[in-house]
Amino acid sequence: MKRISNPSTVVTKSLVTYLSEKGEMELLPEVTKSLADMAAKLGRPEEILVRSAVSLTPREKTQIAASMKRRFGITVPIRTVTDAALLGGFTIQVGDWVLDASFSHALRTVEQALLAA
Repeated sequence: MKRISNPSTVVTKSLVTYLSEKGEMELLPEVTKSLADMAAKLGRPEEILVRSAVSLTPREKTQIAASMKRRFGITVPIRTVTDAALLGGFTIQVGDWVLDASFSHALRTVEQALLAA
């Protein structure tokens, strides 16, 4: 017997086994669609969070939105937060993806490199 190690394969096999044992295999297409819908919703961020050391101009917000649409293929609202602790630059968060182009991040990176040397 082939060993199953992929977690999604284990879940799929368990689901099919359960439905089969209960005599409910006709529910498989509906369950599959529901799971696919849930997965799609979880993978689609509801907003783009931009933190910046200073307030962004409308043009900068438009440029960020266009860049995120090119990168992720999504159009969602942008929420901006001014955070002086960044010292300069910005961070962008889209779901789990984060771009940290802040000066505070750059300083931490240099500090870590110096401490490691």
